[in-house]
Amino acid sequence: MHVYTTNASEVNLLKAAGWTAEGTVFYTASANGTPVYRLYNPNSTNGQHHYTSSVSEKNYLVSIGWKYEGVAWYSE
Repeated sequence: MHVYTTNASEVNLLKAAGWTAEGTVFYTASANGTPVYRLYNPNSTNGQHHYTSSVSEKNYLVSIGWKYEGVAWYSE
């Protein structure tokens, strides 16, 4: 399981909970790119996240109980 974030506080929180920080995976494009949305499944036991650039997929997942966490990054 991996979680991608640009939030240093979240990295520290996950490390304190036993996760391993693996370093920088990629660099994001400018905010002019396509947003990639991050969602969290509160019903999972393993911290399941999902990333999508589809607004309709994001909205569907929210409608069935996933928590929208905002734009994770912008792709080119």
